[in-house]
Amino acid sequence: MIPQRRWRLPLFIVCLVVAEPLLAQQRPPADLDAYVGHTMKVFEVPGMAIAVVKDGKVVLLKGYGLRELGKPAAVDENTLFGIGSNTKAFTAAALATLVDEGRISWDDPVYERLKGFEMYDPYVSKEMRIRDLLCHRSGLGLGQGDLMFWPHTTFTRDDVVYRLRYLKPKTSFRTVYAYSNLMFVTAGQVAAEVSGESWDDYLRERIFLPLGMKNTNTSVRAFKAGDDWATPHSKVEGKLQPISPEILDNAGPAGSINSSVADMSKWVLLQLNRGKIPGAETRIFSERASEEMWTQQMVVAVPHAPQEIKNLQAHFAGYGLGWALRDYKGRKLVSHSGGVAGYVTRVMLVPEENLGVVILTNAEEDLAFESVLYHLLDSYLGGPTQDYVAAFKAIEDQQHKEADEIMSKATQARATESKPSLPLEKYAGDYSDPWYGKVTIRPENGGLLLNFERTEKGLADLQHWQYDTFKAHWRDRIVEDAFVTFALKPDGTIDHFTIRTSISRRCSLRGKARAPSFAQKFNLRRTGKQAGGSAALDQFTYRLLAFFAVAEGPFVDVHPDEFVGHLRIHGPRELHRIVQRFLAMLQTISHAVPNSLCDLAPEFGAEGSADGISAESKRKRGRFLPPDTEIDHALQSEFGEKELPFVNEEPGFDNLVADGLNDLVKGHHHRFEIGLVKLQGQKGAGL
Repeated sequence: MIPQRRWRLPLFIVCLVVAEPLLAQQRPPADLDAYVGHTMKVFEVPGMAIAVVKDGKVVLLKGYGLRELGKPAAVDENTLFGIGSNTKAFTAAALATLVDEGRISWDDPVYERLKGFEMYDPYVSKEMRIRDLLCHRSGLGLGQGDLMFWPHTTFTRDDVVYRLRYLKPKTSFRTVYAYSNLMFVTAGQVAAEVSGESWDDYLRERIFLPLGMKNTNTSVRAFKAGDDWATPHSKVEGKLQPISPEILDNAGPAGSINSSVADMSKWVLLQLNRGKIPGAETRIFSERASEEMWTQQMVVAVPHAPQEIKNLQAHFAGYGLGWALRDYKGRKLVSHSGGVAGYVTRVMLVPEENLGVVILTNAEEDLAFESVLYHLLDSYLGGPTQDYVAAFKAIEDQQHKEADEIMSKATQARATESKPSLPLEKYAGDYSDPWYGKVTIRPENGGLLLNFERTEKGLADLQHWQYDTFKAHWRDRIVEDAFVTFALKPDGTIDHFTIRTSISRRCSLRGKARAPSFAQKFNLRRTGKQAGGSAALDQFTYRLLAFFAVAEGPFVDVHPDEFVGHLRIHGPRELHRIVQRFLAMLQTISHAVPNSLCDLAPEFGAEGSADGISAESKRKRGRFLPPDTEIDHALQSEFGEKELPFVNEEPGFDNLVADGLNDLVKGHHHRFEIGLVKLQGQKGAGL
């Protein structure tokens, strides 16, 4: 018996020795509180909240700092933050539930599931699949079109999807990774169309409520005074200050969710458990769907890690469906960051370690959450570590120095003695861009006021920089300044202006703006009747042209000349005859012949008509291009078709006009042409 006792005691001691490291691996590092406090001080972050889950359990839920500078309310585990692009994984999961139910497939063509979907390129319009929406390979450029929702605009989600057709791609389809919020907005609209519910309601019923994410919402409009939510903060003129939460309802599926670490820990547990709610029999999505979302769909160039953080150098990088993929210390990382005005956040999954981390902050300092994140990861994964706060701060300081030097050189090279080519009042007028719409420049207080009318934050005073370039100094100082350069026609009149961001110190390692910015380069062409221009074509003219295209068989192929209001019409040999007959008909019916078919009436573009009702609203209300009996009878006479029914009674044609003619007006023929092909196939040339 004694030998047995001697063997049992050492065995018990060995068990304790082995168990202690296992317990230690469950816990966050002992110095975490001090590390977080130091990080927040160095990077000027008012508040932060952290969740850590390990092996199916929540091992940390904690808030640090303040909800708002100057106020005593502290951040806790239930404090809500805007999670930004971490919303994208929720949108992918929503679609995954529909895939599991057999209502859609990842490889369904988008146009089959979302009525009216169309890209600039007809091939892409046809070939775009649902999975393409979720992995940033549409061919659009980085952030292209984001100004439709950020800063907050009056566009709706339907408006955003509709205007995709006006965005000229930067690269070929599926060849280059370029981050696109618009594709995720589209994905959310697919979920809404298929489910019959709004994206917001579908997430609430299918994900938030089953998971017990009781405080999570999809709009800052839900924030009420006295509720537990963190105020966003931004540096304005170099000083950190509270700002109002950005309304992102029209971009919801790309980044409008607000959540807490208490709620997000449940989301992370679900993800690590491959779609099954821990401790329950309920599944949100299948294990197969989980695998699909975590599988690389698009290759991403591996960024070169600066010398200061060389140990973070990745060996592969990619994007799944709503998730970014890379490696670290021999493990696959599944993660995403999120950033909206005043908030930056990070969600990190390490599936092989059954480890998840959520970090939410109320300032625009992503290097702060990166510092804390890798301190946490190193404590769980082992191996070499370093002072990430010092390393990332050194990188940030170098970035600021380089930005300041570039701006200093630009200022020194500025031709301060130069003057604008024209009197200031000549720069005033209405301008338009195919996808954004109307922008105005008006004289004010001896200067010029630029107004992006779709957003309250779109007011900027134009300060002369040099020659025909002005600096747009936005009245809302959260918005980055930009350079506006005017291009003149040979006759000295304004043709268009180009707007580019100025050099900013507010940049991140991933090259994303940290604050609202009119950062992308795009052109806005002068609209309105110009001296020597052609007579405007009215709705009557467009309707006749549309019918001609159908009745004559050959296409009247309309191609954009870059901007609103300019068309080039070409086609087969008989085109000249078609156009001549078209003009003759105008003479007979309207007694008004335009000088050419190049200049279009801007008041009949997508931005609306003189009565202030947008073309899209008219279409939805059935008021777009109302039937006109006199025109219909004239068409019958012209084509000698006694039995030809009224245009508005011809099945399919009224829809063609309503849905497609707006594109013809804007100079984009793709959807219009597809409609013509379909209608001609059904009715034959000449109907």
